[in-house]
Amino acid sequence: MPRTHCIWIDRPRKQRLTHVYFRRAFALPAAPKHALFHLYAQTDYHLRVNGVFVGYGPARAYNEFPEYDTYDLAPYLKKGANVVGVQVAHEGLASFHHLSHEGLLVAWGDVPVGKRKRVSLST
Repeated sequence: MPRTHCIWIDRPRKQRLTHVYFRRAFALPAAPKHALFHLYAQTDYHLRVNGVFVGYGPARAYNEFPEYDTYDLAPYLKKGANVVGVQVAHEGLASFHHLSHEGLLVAWGDVPVGKRKRVSLST
C-alpha cells in the first residue's frame, strides 16, 4: 500500500448519523485501460465515478480485522473531465457491524496517463 492518510471532517459531529462527501476532480488526455482504486471507510460508503454508481461497502470483515475494497474505475473514466466521489455515512454508535470510532476514509490508487505519468487518487 502506498503512503496514504486517513481523512475526515475537521470537526466531527457527535450525533448518530453523519454523511460526509469526498470528491476528486481531474482531467485525462484519454480513457485508461485500467485504473485500480482501493478504499476503506469507517462504516458505510457509496462510490460514484462521473455520477455513475460503482459500488458500496465496506467489505465484510470482523471489526478487529477490517478489509478494504478494490474497484477498477477504467470503465467509468473518460477523456476530459472526471470526478470520483465517495459518500460516507458514519453511524456514530457501536453495533454488531461497526465499532464505536471516529469516522474515516482512506483510499489509494492511480490512473495511468501515458508511459510514466499517473494521476493519484490517494488520500
